[in-house]
Amino acid sequence: MIELLNTDLAEKVDGGFLHISDIIKKHTPEHPIFKVNGESPEDVIKKLQTQESKNGVVIDLRLGAEYFLSGEKHAKKLSEENPYLTINSGEFALLTTHEIIYVPKDLIGLISMRFGKKSGGLINISGFHVDPGYNGIIIFSVYNAGPKPLTLEYKDDVFMIIFSTITKSVEEPKKTYQNQMHLSPKHWAHLVGSQPVSVMSLDNRISKLENWNKLTVGLAIGLAVALGATLLTLILPEILNFFQTGTIE
Repeated sequence: MIELLNTDLAEKVDGGFLHISDIIKKHTPEHPIFKVNGESPEDVIKKLQTQESKNGVVIDLRLGAEYFLSGEKHAKKLSEENPYLTINSGEFALLTTHEIIYVPKDLIGLISMRFGKKSGGLINISGFHVDPGYNGIIIFSVYNAGPKPLTLEYKDDVFMIIFSTITKSVEEPKKTYQNQMHLSPKHWAHLVGSQPVSVMSLDNRISKLENWNKLTVGLAIGLAVALGATLLTLILPEILNFFQTGTIE
């Protein structure tokens, strides 16, 4: 029975992960899978062709202009003149792709971050797929779990996407968060005013608490010894006098 099910499933599944050459074939003027404001369709195709020989199935996505850092009140923008953003240890951020993505209805996109960024402690916590039929920029929610601040550069290859076929096209794509072209307050409302919390900062706080406890215990012992010595100084003459005279003054 299991063997029969596997056979039936194998007949339905066609292709699996798509090679970039297949993505280029699906990339039509009517429904471009990748689009970048200010770049011609020919430039987009050239970038895909360059990645085809380098990556095979993995397509790099660049860091977009808009971003939001936890603790801030508004989103900010990168530019050619101001191309760097720094995410501190323990800090959350919303990052956007430079590319506008259209996922064909017969595909699903699987997203991640490049290892060079993850190796420093940057974690994608926003999810790992893009729904069939989605159109817009991709917003990544990330967290710096590393011990040091991480600096990213505008238009640097930070993200990646892989496309996979599905057994049946989705005729009615999800409408939630469709056609996202910019960050908006609804995206960062729950991050406003939050303070960075990292493993390193927690370790420092615990170390300070331990040191304070040691200091407190040391002071308490010293105070007890001093108090005991003072009482002994006051009481000892009375005790000696009692043993000598049998009376207490």
